[in-house]
Amino acid sequence: MNIAIVYSHTSKYAHILASQMAKTARTQAISFQDFDFHAHVDLLVLGFDCPCFGKPKEVEQFIMQLDRRYVKNIALFSTFMFSSKALDDMSDLCMKQD
Repeated sequence: MNIAIVYSHTSKYAHILASQMAKTARTQAISFQDFDFHAHVDLLVLGFDCPCFGKPKEVEQFIMQLDRRYVKNIALFSTFMFSSKALDDMSDLCMKQD
């Protein structure tokens, strides 16, 4: 199984959590900038920090670039302090993207 653990390069806490997950999965955590959109991935684990207000634009743009031919499954995780609304929004976006 090919697992890619990807995090927003601006997310300090998501980077830490992604690195710990990658150790367990025996893979490497990579930033959005280093992700190859044409690589075949069975499970893409996507991590980001939720902003206090609004949607995380970088995450939204990343999800819009994903192609179902290359990414079979996606899992999201976020670090948030007040609300998980951004995580819910990104979850909805993933479903709309199929």
